[in-house]
Amino acid sequence: MTPTIKDVAAHAGFSIATVSRAINAPHTVNPVTLEKVRQSIDALNFRPSPLGRQLRGERSRLIGVVLPTLANPVFAECLQGIDELASAQGYRLMLMTTQYDADRERRAIETLRRASTTPSTRRPAISSS
Repeated sequence: MTPTIKDVAAHAGFSIATVSRAINAPHTVNPVTLEKVRQSIDALNFRPSPLGRQLRGERSRLIGVVLPTLANPVFAECLQGIDELASAQGYRLMLMTTQYDADRERRAIETLRRASTTPSTRRPAISSS
């Protein structure tokens, strides 16, 4: 079974709130406490759930990218650059391609909105006229 923050708290001997602070704001936690929490996290192989963070209202750290195609090397290179920058900031990408189809583009954008991706600047590839 996947360990939870409750399991880490019990293992480390601290409250769930202390473990949460150690994960999300380590600069606010006593260094000795922080080390014990980190040891428990490692021992239990605990990984915070992105879904859990999203349910608490935090950003998903997921960026939606809609491209017309990856067959064009320009778009593939653009995607590579987006991925490198996003990854360096702790974000993940959700990629959708549209094959230059306006309906697919609208559906892709709606899918990304429902997936709670982090808002990003985008320019539709298809004219709405």
